[in-house]
Amino acid sequence: MLIRLTCASFAALGITAMFQDPAAPAPRSYSDYWDRGQAEIARYELSQSRYGQPRDGHALLVFVAEDFRRDTQVKDERYADPRQSVRVLKLNRIQRFTTGIYDYSLMQSVFTPVDGERDPHTLKTTTSVQDWCGHVWSQRNRTADGYRITGHSYFESEGEESREILSATLEDELFSLVRIDPTRLPTGQVRMIPGSFDSRLRHRPDRVEKATASLTNVDDGTRRYTVEYASGRTFSITFEAALPRGILAFREAVGRQVTEARRTHVEQSAYWNKSGNSHAASRASIGLEPGDIGRR
Repeated sequence: MLIRLTCASFAALGITAMFQDPAAPAPRSYSDYWDRGQAEIARYELSQSRYGQPRDGHALLVFVAEDFRRDTQVKDERYADPRQSVRVLKLNRIQRFTTGIYDYSLMQSVFTPVDGERDPHTLKTTTSVQDWCGHVWSQRNRTADGYRITGHSYFESEGEESREILSATLEDELFSLVRIDPTRLPTGQVRMIPGSFDSRLRHRPDRVEKATASLTNVDDGTRRYTVEYASGRTFSITFEAALPRGILAFREAVGRQVTEARRTHVEQSAYWNKSGNSHAASRASIGLEPGDIGRR
């Protein structure tokens, strides 16, 4: 299934549910869409705020359902203990942009259980940020009471990090909760751990913050989830109301510094079977050029 949009479609961000491929049947359930043995790849036009200026780039959200080990928190490949195997929706989120002469590449992986009654919390996230100055890396692992944070950075002020943080909703898991079940999104007065991309770029440690969260209807086919932190930062996700609840746009603002991404392409694909040089031309279907890893 391939759906292609232009940025003009988002002119006033009055996004409607016009993103269904009329030739493809609408999924009837979560499983009907995610258990086809394919990933969903969505490409976004990105305006990334960095050093006080907007930077052009692109973002990718790659979702795929897979089996995960609850105890070791890695992909379940041997199925040695069915009691520890849990179905998750994995998100690989990538943002690439340039600042002047040099490149930035941000990536995170988020592993969120599909069964929220048995496993209500995301089990693991990993985040890395690279630019020509150096790179930093961090990981959150679910514990009984919250998350264990580990981090590595070339910055002297950050260095090596290992500590515990009490339980709260992760901003990084909001994308996955939208896709799995929006009723799992907390609303009202909430405690939330800000997104790791924002924390890494602003060199702020993971922490629990107070926020107000709301889920609203934009129009008949579109909804928006918004988090307003007491510290002044705002984060929002705009998505289709109907299954498979595709993410149309996301936005964050810190004062006048705004980062926003708007979807231009989306398709389902078993991309792991397309690693040959002959498959490079297929990148055009998701809005990327062959060999292009940092430009629009």
